Amino acid sequence: MKSTKSLTLLLSTMLLFAGCAQQEFKDNSRDAAQATKEAGKTIGHATRDAAKETGHFFRDIFKD
Repeated sequence: MKSTKSLTLLLSTMLLFAGCAQQEFKDNSRDAAQATKEAGKTIGHATRDAAKETGHFFRDIFKD
């Protein structure tokens, strides 16, 4: 009986930690995607500005 309660408690704790880790992974993924998007915009704007200044075309690799 005691091992059943211990096993149930252990399983519940493992599920709780697994759920928390999954949420943290999703949050980190979302933050990384947003940072990549912002970096692409910054590079794109700098490329556009440089092209206007110099008259040369620079390929924008982040263009959709």
